[in-house]
Amino acid sequence: MKRISRDPQKFDLMRIIDDYARSRGLDIRDQANQETLLADLGKQLESNRTNDILIHGLRIQAMFAYVAAALGACRLIKEEDAGDLYVADPAIRAPDFRIVTLEGRQFLVEVKNCHLLDPDRDYRFTRAYLDSLKADQRQLLLPVQRQLELPVASPSMRPATLRGGRVGTDGD
Repeated sequence: MKRISRDPQKFDLMRIIDDYARSRGLDIRDQANQETLLADLGKQLESNRTNDILIHGLRIQAMFAYVAAALGACRLIKEEDAGDLYVADPAIRAPDFRIVTLEGRQFLVEVKNCHLLDPDRDYRFTRAYLDSLKADQRQLLLPVQRQLELPVASPSMRPATLRGGRVGTDGD
């Protein structure tokens, strides 16, 4: 598989700046707004770069895509939670990825970063969170897979699976 870059320095940067400016009623073409926009975005960057949960979550999500691609069974891996989403139901939450296998099967994946000291402990999703993912799944008529990434702290760790509204480890 080959990753197709969408020129993030050009398009993603301008989308971020435009979204931010519109939310404040500013025109991005107005030179007088440039310092304000860049100062505000710089503050947000400073806040985000020290948010370990955000940083580790984004890294795990990126690693998931690379591993899924490297396994060689996917035709397409598409990041679903990037960009605008227009929906009739505001409770819908876009999952992290859409995967299309070589056989043509499609499913959605929600990736979570989780560091549990006890690998036999359940990881729980809130009902509202699961319902928001299921709402998106119903719109697309696709199943949602939850991928829980557990750090390898001991040989006894087993892959995570979803049971009902909770994630447990195989063998429980």
